[in-house]
Amino acid sequence: MHVIRWQTNKVQAGSIVRITTWPLALWLLLGLALPTSAKPLWQQDWIEVRSPHFVVVSALPQARTTRLVVELENFRTAAVLVTNIGRFEERIPTHVYLLPYAVAELGFDGTYVGYFVSGMRANYAAVVPSREKLPEVLKHEYVHFLVHNQDQLIYPTWFDEGFAELLATMTINDKMIEYGKAPSNRIDALSYGQWLPFEQLLQARGIDQLNSLQKAMFYAQSWFLVHYLIFARPETDFSAQNREFLRLSESGVAPVAAFEQAFELKVSRLEALLRVYARQAPNFRRPLPQPIAIAPTTTVAVAADRVAAELGLLALTLRRHDEARRFYEGALALNPRNAAALVGMGDVLKHGNQAAEADPYYRQAIALEPSNPLHELDYAEYLVSLAADETEPARARDLFSAARRHFARSLALDPNNPETLAQQGLSYLLAGDAPDKAVQSLEAARALLPAQAEIRLQLARAYAANDQPDKARRHVRSLMAWADAKNTNELQKLLDALQTVAARPSNESTANDNAKAPGTPVSK
Repeated sequence: MHVIRWQTNKVQAGSIVRITTWPLALWLLLGLALPTSAKPLWQQDWIEVRSPHFVVVSALPQARTTRLVVELENFRTAAVLVTNIGRFEERIPTHVYLLPYAVAELGFDGTYVGYFVSGMRANYAAVVPSREKLPEVLKHEYVHFLVHNQDQLIYPTWFDEGFAELLATMTINDKMIEYGKAPSNRIDALSYGQWLPFEQLLQARGIDQLNSLQKAMFYAQSWFLVHYLIFARPETDFSAQNREFLRLSESGVAPVAAFEQAFELKVSRLEALLRVYARQAPNFRRPLPQPIAIAPTTTVAVAADRVAAELGLLALTLRRHDEARRFYEGALALNPRNAAALVGMGDVLKHGNQAAEADPYYRQAIALEPSNPLHELDYAEYLVSLAADETEPARARDLFSAARRHFARSLALDPNNPETLAQQGLSYLLAGDAPDKAVQSLEAARALLPAQAEIRLQLARAYAANDQPDKARRHVRSLMAWADAKNTNELQKLLDALQTVAARPSNESTANDNAKAPGTPVSK
């Protein structure tokens, strides 16, 4: 799971609310620590606004929410015109939540106003009101979706954030698209802040280790570097150079050396170049070929139990299991037949060393909604987790077999869910009985989500288990280039093991997989 956060430049004191095991009735009485209301968060007024390409669950007023959804639709149309991102149709849905304020239980620590979580079954974006910044935050998160959705390339953090910042300020009116404008507060950060060394920025595999002011500079410098590389050198082909940078990085060249070789720029001179560029950094305007039609929207009220279950899922994606449990308990107190909350409680128990108690929750959800493929998927994943922990071989085999029956039912209901295919493949890997089936299922998952790092990691393991070390090595090297720091040791161990295996001659191409990928997204 990849979490990308958008932050302000303000330094505020954040806090994490610790959940205890108080009685459910007391929790429902207290609700969250709300700044303006005694109601639990899920019992405030929530609406769902749908447009042709977006579904937004919002606690903000209807008029404001609708304006934001229409602005997102216009932004999507403009992005088609000003970038070479070729694929806009959604492979998996993106759920957008507009929260009424910064909720600590949902990952907001006082500095963040939005984040994007990419998954295998869906993406999740959550934002809080921030006056004029809210449209920028929504656009920023949607750009992350576009970039991650388009092809199999894995991008470094500086490009991922810089490109999102670059497009987030794009505006559209009846006759004109304007883009390239500085995001809110970024000019002040660059003018008065302490710049990060570009060596640090280029090598970053995430920004969680930075303090608030450093994070603000990271976003500002990443935006400005991407702006410079794309717009300041019209004689160069940024897309080709960026692909070369990624190729070099994935082949093991250090990020700074790869950058200098691909972009033909000395990293030691970047700050001086950008400070000069700041005096003339242009905005761009492009006439619309025709006015953009106002997107139709529909609005419905959302029941409190559904809101609580949705917020529980959002907490679960952040691995905040105690917080998720509280939301799910709130949903079930209002509606004991809420299938999504039942599955969520099963997941919470599974992760909380109470796996034996989880089974009836999954079964009840399936009984209530037998045609929901996600319930079958969640139960299958639960059974796989039991099988992986089982010490009795016969019992483990029975659990793996039961899990695959539910994977099959899930795929019969929805054959194009990448998570179902990936987890089914993982079940063969863990069982160690059919690596060829693991490869087949994981390859199908990767075809749907080519850039999803977890799928590629499991596929590399499947290739290794299936005696295809060359394919395995290519995936591991690609992942090694930009993996989160916490995953590099695991990847290195796998690569070391593969290096000891003599590669067998084959007719397969040894070219980097990215050679067949579409071009790097870039403004036209």
